[in-house]
Amino acid sequence: MVKAAADRVNCVVDRHVLNENTYPDFSNIGLAVFAPLCGKNRGAFVTNPPDGHTYGCVSFPESFGEKVGVSSDVIVDSNSIQKKYDDGNITASDAVELVDLFVQSVYFSSPLVEEDYMACAVGGIAKLDCPKQSLSEVDTIRAVTLAGVFVPATWATSGSILTSEQSESFYSQSDFEDMKALGLNTVHIPISAKMFEKDSSKELDLLEDLLGFATDAGLLAIIDIQGENQHHEHHAIEKAAKYAGNAKNVIALSLPAHSFVESARQGAKHLPLMIPTTGPKLSSLVDTVSHLKDDPNIFVALDWEQTSTVADVASSTILDDRLKMFYHESIACDGRSPIEYASCYQGMSAFVSKGFDLSIDNCLHKEEPGFFDFGQCGRLNETAGSDWWQRHRQSLLARQMASFETGLGWTYPSWKLYNPEATDVDMSVLDTPAKLRSLKHVAAAGLFPSLGDNKATLSACLNPPVADFVLGDDTMSPTPGPPPACDGGWWDPDLGKCAYWIPPPPTAAPTPCMSFVEKECEPCDDTPVPCPTISSSDDGDRDLVMNSHSPMQAAFGGSVATMIIGAIIFKFVYRHNKGHGYTQVPDIIV
Repeated sequence: MVKAAADRVNCVVDRHVLNENTYPDFSNIGLAVFAPLCGKNRGAFVTNPPDGHTYGCVSFPESFGEKVGVSSDVIVDSNSIQKKYDDGNITASDAVELVDLFVQSVYFSSPLVEEDYMACAVGGIAKLDCPKQSLSEVDTIRAVTLAGVFVPATWATSGSILTSEQSESFYSQSDFEDMKALGLNTVHIPISAKMFEKDSSKELDLLEDLLGFATDAGLLAIIDIQGENQHHEHHAIEKAAKYAGNAKNVIALSLPAHSFVESARQGAKHLPLMIPTTGPKLSSLVDTVSHLKDDPNIFVALDWEQTSTVADVASSTILDDRLKMFYHESIACDGRSPIEYASCYQGMSAFVSKGFDLSIDNCLHKEEPGFFDFGQCGRLNETAGSDWWQRHRQSLLARQMASFETGLGWTYPSWKLYNPEATDVDMSVLDTPAKLRSLKHVAAAGLFPSLGDNKATLSACLNPPVADFVLGDDTMSPTPGPPPACDGGWWDPDLGKCAYWIPPPPTAAPTPCMSFVEKECEPCDDTPVPCPTISSSDDGDRDLVMNSHSPMQAAFGGSVATMIIGAIIFKFVYRHNKGHGYTQVPDIIV
């Protein structure tokens, strides 16, 4: 349903993800909560209503502790939440309440959240607090696309456009039975508007056959009309809508553009219609379709593909590939943010029509004109048989699914690939980019989440992905044992060291009294100390050169691991949360 832009809604912890039962398994509150929240609004937040003070990660309001029934001197900052829970001073329920207060306060303090579809992005544990909408026929759409049958998708059809005879033989009743057995409930069928423009009986007969296969297997259908938004297509859209409205298992019609809604309504008054859009266009969508505000059956077909910029696809070594996979895993759980934004602020629930798959590059289009080669292709064979890739691909799909099911649902890019010459193919070997987008191959490889395990789906975003990308399959399993004590911090198992949002004070030490001369340095006593040397350059200028064991080098060496993870999280993972009022360096679109 389209409605006027909403007043500000609240961003809260999703209690299906983080609650008193799951908090004990909440292993990295630093990366999951503090990294995204402490990076917003220069780390500052205020209370609602204001109390005359400004707070931040290093200083919490007294009211936070009071609201969970502990003294104000117990919860003094963000670091206190985990520490006090570990010490037994607060319960898991208290800790969740404190995280929720923190999330709400930061969101309340953030500007222009009504225009920012990523403002509530907190690693998948937070949500915009408004009711979820769904189609009357199904609570959550779990679909697969019949790619290449009516609309060219040469990546799925061995590089060639199918003939009518090949299209007719591509799918059979057994395919639809296999889809149902996997747990799917819908087929997503792209068609051309020209099919109804020309009254092509052969193509319409095939569409009728495919819908019949779906009905017999107990599957619903979404018809997705592909067009070029030309005036002569409006009559074809009207006829397509009439056809879809009369088909007993078609639950929605996806249009080429919002300008076709009126034509579609001429053919079907109440059929659910989907309007295509992308994340960046969401904030202006409600104004674009404001004339449809009285139509309760308008929804969004969201393109959420993450393979269009250099940051998304570039890599030239297998280590780069693993780091890129970690990046895609890290942003996957924030995919719920644009979906909930569309529903809460734009009044239209979203169906993810593109973006649910295992692709982490654009190698699918390598042979097409305009492809940019950054070295990202040609190493899929190195991932075959890798336990590391198996684990992280499972993680990526589970995180995407958990995010996308907060809306209407999703579709996978293809059920299978057309390759009649291939015989006795091991479906579980994912050695081409196209196979990563074929659900039949992905399921055979054991990567697809169980559609009957709702608990596993919800828990997918409880913790950030495992940051073991440096060594990959050579990563050694740690020996189990109690974590070291971290006074004022927590033990980070990914970094292998104590982590602090509020660094502890430096250990007190006497400052050596040193006397500098041109060529020698002597301390005040007989204790040997490292001394800087003063060298003279040819032009007579003197430079202070630290020796190889300087405190600066030691500090740098000790922070390398933290810098790697921090750089990923702030530079890439939260890159969608762009600031307002600044000139954005443009992404290179590939």
